[in-house]
Amino acid sequence: MDAEAAHAAVDLESVATHEIGHVLGLGHSSSPAAVMYPSLRPREKKAELTVDDVEGAQWLYGSNPGFSLSSLYAQDAASMSPPGRSSWIAAGSVNLVCAVLVILVTHL
Repeated sequence: MDAEAAHAAVDLESVATHEIGHVLGLGHSSSPAAVMYPSLRPREKKAELTVDDVEGAQWLYGSNPGFSLSSLYAQDAASMSPPGRSSWIAAGSVNLVCAVLVILVTHL
């Protein structure tokens, strides 16, 4: 592998999360922070849902009355801090893979 190709590495989890969004029926977002934004810079990680991503899924499938977007708003406000899965889970937000499993199980 040449050095130029190594600089163009793309995070597989981010791409998979984005493509699963399309499988669920989501289109591209105009919000640059959203998982469903149409582009991803080399070595950028975007596998955590933003408010925009969740609102898109809720528009398509309806919302869970027990779910609160306030945890996502708190996560978006804290996005100035270094990203990390532990802060995502601590904020009480839902990981896209779990959301896909819940949707698939409830629609079987």
